[in-house]
Amino acid sequence: MTQGVQSTKPPVPSLCGDGACYLVAKCAALMAYYALLQHLGLGLAFKFASFHVLTPAVKYFRFNRLETLRDKRLFALSLVCDLCMSSIYYGLCIPRLHGPLFVTFPFGITGLMALLEVAQHRLLHSHTPYEMFLSDRLLDYLNVPVFAAAFVPVGRYVDFAVPPRAATFPVFLLSALIFDTGFAFLHYLSHTDPRLWKRHVVHHGYRKERLCVFANFYADVADSFMMAVGFFALAFFVCCVGTDYVASMEVFLMAALSHHRYGGDQLNLMYFFEWDLIDDVFGRPRNASYHGHHHNAANEHFGAFGFVSDDFIKRAFGHYPTTKGVGGAVVTAGNIAAD
Repeated sequence: MTQGVQSTKPPVPSLCGDGACYLVAKCAALMAYYALLQHLGLGLAFKFASFHVLTPAVKYFRFNRLETLRDKRLFALSLVCDLCMSSIYYGLCIPRLHGPLFVTFPFGITGLMALLEVAQHRLLHSHTPYEMFLSDRLLDYLNVPVFAAAFVPVGRYVDFAVPPRAATFPVFLLSALIFDTGFAFLHYLSHTDPRLWKRHVVHHGYRKERLCVFANFYADVADSFMMAVGFFALAFFVCCVGTDYVASMEVFLMAALSHHRYGGDQLNLMYFFEWDLIDDVFGRPRNASYHGHHHNAANEHFGAFGFVSDDFIKRAFGHYPTTKGVGGAVVTAGNIAAD
């Protein structure tokens, strides 16, 4: 069993077919649960405690009930990673990174992800290659502050005195949908326009089996500006709401983990972790795992989380020629052909 938790089936969009009923039921159940927690006055401390009770219980079954030594090691290391992430997230990020400090969240959380990912590779996956690609153009390294810039207006205009609450959940859902829509359409455009594709193809140097946290930031700087539009759109939405800053944190977390080598071995959401646990219980692919398949099949999975389907994008845009990633071949700038 590789990585212990990932489905071998490519994830299907949550808003298509029978997935719609599942999504509605999951949203309704979680909304009722969060409303109950608010009614009982159970806040951040309870969420942190329940995270470390519910997560191991669900993962026990997801890791084959620990039948092999490898499963036991993966299970133990995944819990350590969850503990590190959740401790920083609940103990520092949510209660402390307010106002101007909020812009440091993307830097800190991706740095922690990278450290944990490297540790996972060294301890349990050292037999596989781990590569970090570097650009030879200095401007391409501006993509990190480009993504972080979306957090500046949130830190300035959102009221951090209002703690996460039941109403934060629908704000999170809408934020994820806004980001996924912006990302999916612009991402599809980068595959249909040859001029944009020559910029975007840099990012496709990472195949799915080589993906890692550093792939989030390996891109041409112009392409990074395009891909960051979704973050600015959700930041504008959260600023209009005026509260619920945690929604933008959760979306960023899920987006960054979409390129994580071992994202399936740990939870992809921290505050709304129950969202992932329900998927685990029912054997459904997590939303953060959706985009990774695009790095082996460049004509599919244009969205980040699968809320916006490929069919919907193509109907909206019309059917244009797109790049090909056929037969597992490395996608190149010359690989532009009719779909």
